[in-house]
Amino acid sequence: MMDPMLGYAGTCRTVRSFLLCMTMGLWLWSGTVGAETTMTAVRALSGTVGPGGAYYQPGAEIEVTLSFACSDPDRLTWFAFQDLLPQDWSFVEGSLVSDPMPYMAPGDGARGLLEFTWYEIPTFPFTLEYRIRVSITSSGPKCLDGVAVFGVALFDAKDEELYSFNRVIDCLDEIPCLSLRRTIPATCYAAGAPLTIEVIFESACTTSITALALEETLPAGWSFVSASGTPAPFITPAPGATGLLEFAWITIPTFPYTFTYVVDVPPAEEGDVILSGEGIFRLLGPELRTGVVETVIC
Repeated sequence: MMDPMLGYAGTCRTVRSFLLCMTMGLWLWSGTVGAETTMTAVRALSGTVGPGGAYYQPGAEIEVTLSFACSDPDRLTWFAFQDLLPQDWSFVEGSLVSDPMPYMAPGDGARGLLEFTWYEIPTFPFTLEYRIRVSITSSGPKCLDGVAVFGVALFDAKDEELYSFNRVIDCLDEIPCLSLRRTIPATCYAAGAPLTIEVIFESACTTSITALALEETLPAGWSFVSASGTPAPFITPAPGATGLLEFAWITIPTFPYTFTYVVDVPPAEEGDVILSGEGIFRLLGPELRTGVVETVIC
């Protein structure tokens, strides 16, 4: 007798209809005749950056390694993995590593849903590797949403199949490929005297930086005197400016890049103060920021 779930399974056999079934909440399951066949999939990513490797860089490539385990691979009649990429991320041709190779695989530059299908059942545990290219315009959090799909032969009806899956989701956030740090050559300030501040930009960007600016917020009562660097910023605050200072470069420097500015410290200043700021830059896409960096000055 045909299992009632097979009606849904049949409608979910194509890529588009399968995603529709997922959206509608039609969770497909493995056979109830005899022991259940289960599968697990774990995704590992390399080429990511930052703490825990939880960040991506726009324009870079990420290597995906998927490890599959199956409780009863002898019952599998076919096996597939479908990976839904973030918008404008793409598959890198020639990057696929699999033994056996899939009967169906994405082409160069494929976007959206990547589908890998095997009719020659792999030996489990099984590993699949490929690379994806991150869009240069990507920004904000992005997720890879994959699902392992397989058919199982029933004990009492070899021509019937049930469909099951194991969903695996991995999310990454964008990390700025430009960073800044700040040094105080004198270590501490002297009340009523000028203080020199050095800002160092370091770049790990894989594409050229097309615009660069800096915002610095001075402690209350501190004022701007001058700035220097090679190249020097095209836009600088007016002498005597307080609070938020804005710098911008038309000529993009070679990185790492250090520029210096001088501020006047109020005569009555005492105790520790905080200087904060962040870099602003563009590659080929939207405005990006390094994140605020704070420096405690004694």
